Amino acid sequence: MLTKENLLNFSHKNNESSWLTDLRIKSFERLEELDYPKMQRFSYHDWPLIKKEDFPWSNQADFSLKEEQKLLEYAALAESASSHPISRSLQRAYGKELDRTRVTDIREISGNGVTARVDGIEVAA
Repeated sequence: MLTKENLLNFSHKNNESSWLTDLRIKSFERLEELDYPKMQRFSYHDWPLIKKEDFPWSNQADFSLKEEQKLLEYAALAESASSHPISRSLQRAYGKELDRTRVTDIREISGNGVTARVDGIEVAA
């Protein structure tokens, strides 16, 4: 059991500075004022850290509409095996059925996206 005496003994045994010992004692004295945390079951998927809608497709370069659609198609296909919110956003933006038989050599690179071959062409998304 944690007691003030145990804290003092620990601090003395470890040759702690007086300021650290004082801080430990003050914290210990305030411990009774704190509420216990509420334990509950949760899923990190439910945390609102990133909303899927936060990644709308927008044209960042000067492409013709036909080129833009092809770029979006290839990016969506390359990302088709991923469940990452950005990947899902690209797939929704494409808006058509994805033929995953056109995709090979998919590699997810943590923090850097995906590389894949789409119709034999290397794609990084």
